Parts: sequence; C-alpha cells; structure tokens
Amino acid sequence: MKSNILPISAALAALVVAVLLPFSVTAAGVAATLIGLLAILCADYGRNLEPLRPQFQAVAFDVAACRQVELNQAA
Repeated sequence: MKSNILPISAALAALVVAVLLPFSVTAAGVAATLIGLLAILCADYGRNLEPLRPQFQAVAFDVAACRQVELNQAA
C-alpha cells in the first residue's frame, strides 16, 4: 500500500487543533493525539511486508585464466 497518510493526517491534525483550540485546550490536545496515533497505526500496519533482498552483481571467476603463482598468493 503506497499512501501518503502521514502528511494528510498532519494537515488534518493542524486543522482540527486550530478549530478546537479557542474552545478547549484539552479537546484540541486529545484530538491531535488521536489523529497522530491513527497516522502511526496506518503507516505501520498498512504497508506490505516483503523480505529484503540485497542488490549485488556477481563476478565470474575464471580459474583457468589465473596462474598458479597468483592462486598460491591468493590462498
């Protein structure tokens, strides 16, 4: 799920707090906290859990191209 829930919820929290702040500081604080918790829950549990895979490039090793001296030094 690719959603932008955090910026949307931050804007919503700012709007709700601006509306509720003149009436009740407690209500504005509770609303901001609940909207923040909702954003965190959606961000954490709304994502797809896939295993991480490293990105690498394999290099072919040709033993026949190496001389015996180089192989001894590498060992």
